[in-house]
Amino acid sequence: MIFTLASIGLQAQDKAVDILNKMSKNLSFHKSVSYNVVTKMYIGDKDSFASSYSAHIKLMRAGSDSDFYGGYVWVSTGDTGYQFYDLNNCYSVNTIKKTVTKSYPHRHFDRDLLITSGVWHDFMDPPATRDLISFGINKSRYNIKLSFAEDTIIDGEKCWHIIRKYEDVPLMIKQTSQSYIRKKDYTEVLFQEKRQLFGRYTSSWTEYRTNCEFDNENKEVFNTTQIPTGFTIKDYVVPKPPEDQAVNSAAFKSSKFEALDSGSMAPALRGKLYQENFNNFPVNFKGKITVLDFWFMTCMPCQKSMPYMDSLKEKYEKKGVQFYAVNDMDNNSKALPKFPGFIKKHHFKCDILLVNGDISKKYHATAYPTFFVINREGKVCYCFTGFYPYGFKEMAATIEKLLKETSKN
Repeated sequence: MIFTLASIGLQAQDKAVDILNKMSKNLSFHKSVSYNVVTKMYIGDKDSFASSYSAHIKLMRAGSDSDFYGGYVWVSTGDTGYQFYDLNNCYSVNTIKKTVTKSYPHRHFDRDLLITSGVWHDFMDPPATRDLISFGINKSRYNIKLSFAEDTIIDGEKCWHIIRKYEDVPLMIKQTSQSYIRKKDYTEVLFQEKRQLFGRYTSSWTEYRTNCEFDNENKEVFNTTQIPTGFTIKDYVVPKPPEDQAVNSAAFKSSKFEALDSGSMAPALRGKLYQENFNNFPVNFKGKITVLDFWFMTCMPCQKSMPYMDSLKEKYEKKGVQFYAVNDMDNNSKALPKFPGFIKKHHFKCDILLVNGDISKKYHATAYPTFFVINREGKVCYCFTGFYPYGFKEMAATIEKLLKETSKN
């Protein structure tokens, strides 16, 4: 029997999809897990950055926490203390100083202590893994090509080695990931991911898990009752950024994330307006000052930026400035039902425009959030990326300048 290369590739992809689905299904049977993890991260360009992180982590799934991790989290990184999240607050316990720092992640400004590294997100939300697989294979947003490398032995156990190659991803040109899945129980023990933005900015991420034990945890582990008696609990105070954290167009242009330059014509923008029952809506730049915010729901810096955007909207909308929160990451059947609860929780007032991934590419929005101020001729006047309170001051100054120019004409 003769097989073509195409048929062999299709069979391999079908097998990989089957293994990944079984991995996700296996995780969904369990309610809690504890494991050791070593996380390594590398970011490289002109200035390189690398870090390594070892921890013991305990997780318990809770569907009511869909905005954050998806459940309870407990992390210990050594003898000096541990952190945990109880669905309401985050606690950082220092066993040497006998202090506890309490933060409020459901507020806009208290998310700096959120635990992120090493959390097994596929365990917390197994259906999301299956959705991502079918989402990519069916090419509804971007295409995922799956392939196999040779089987690998990890800690004496045989593992499948599955490679995902993402294509047409809006945020980066190249993205690949590798999963090493233990054959005996479909548990992923090693995950590696590499991303490349516009051929110059590379990041890699590795998570290596050992000693996985399922369904041995209870809620008491994630409760404040396990904090030792006599420890002092204090609220986390958000540090004020220094004045030299201004982010202007020139600095932004020279950064790793190159959005449209000032003076560039803003590409045509059309999408579905959430507040108008998803009606098709073209944004008209001509004759209006426009502010765009590229964001998505689970982006913490995006959430931190929301009160600032709402404040600008409240001040300048009555003066004829239009504000649009542009979102291409949540324009899918899984995320859309979460919008009403999300907007109610965060009191977000900007008009939400749901678009496809081509829009982010046209605006070169390679990181979130990214903001643009566009003048009445449709030209970009100001842009910055990330959450910088001083950036919003510069944005307001730019709007004021444009309003004054208009009043002179």
